Amino acid sequence: MRFQQSTFQGGGLSPASLRKRSAEFVPVLSEAGLARALALDGDGRYDALEQIAVKATENFPHTFARVEDAFRKAGEISDRYSR
Repeated sequence: MRFQQSTFQGGGLSPASLRKRSAEFVPVLSEAGLARALALDGDGRYDALEQIAVKATENFPHTFARVEDAFRKAGEISDRYSR
């Protein structure tokens, strides 16, 4: 006897998640997404993490209450994505 398991039911993609993955969907970044984009790209210049953290705190106070919070997130993103 041989059994095969399917992950079709286990994927758990919600209707909202499926909608956001459709070819026609036009994404609009949330505040958290905009903050992450700022950390990745700054304003198109090469900025030090401290400068990025200050800008993120000024631009996204609901996401980053303190510069330290923004600096920690910018450091995580830098560690993951920078070369």
